[in-house]
Amino acid sequence: MSVYTTKGDSGTTRILSGIELSKADVRIKAIGSIDELSSYIGLLRSFDPVPSPIKNFLLEIQNDLFKISAMLACPSKKLYERIPKITGTDIEKLEIQIDRYEKLLPRQRYFILPGGTMETSFFHVARAVCRRAETNIVELNDQEELEALILKYLNRLSDYLFILARYIAHEQGIEEDRPSVRD
Repeated sequence: MSVYTTKGDSGTTRILSGIELSKADVRIKAIGSIDELSSYIGLLRSFDPVPSPIKNFLLEIQNDLFKISAMLACPSKKLYERIPKITGTDIEKLEIQIDRYEKLLPRQRYFILPGGTMETSFFHVARAVCRRAETNIVELNDQEELEALILKYLNRLSDYLFILARYIAHEQGIEEDRPSVRD
């Protein structure tokens, strides 16, 4: 089987349920933003200063994002029942990880500018991509009610990525930059 089918050459694509949509459709944008987020998380897993337990959890997150993509690509109720989905437990796992790493950090007393090392910068990029994915899914949710857990999961995930950016900076001895507000 070839990687190219030529079926998308006209600017359309088919989703899991078999429906053909424009590649500019809000659903396709939402699915694409989840794919982009998963790609950045894959990049985060490649960095040496990221400890193995975090890398392993990031792999779990990529699997959760795959489930979210399937949920978004499946507006058909009949097929939707048969696909794997994220659960409240997946959100609880994120909250446990956030609490775990936040306890290891000094209290945040000001806004933080993204940056530091390449690794911490990419954690911030992944967080920003997560926020955009969340926005794209909110737009789709405005048109068609989605599973509420999707938005809740992405909201927690962006918090987790922020905490990891701070944690990696802390472990690398990098001082976090704060905005300088001048008149």
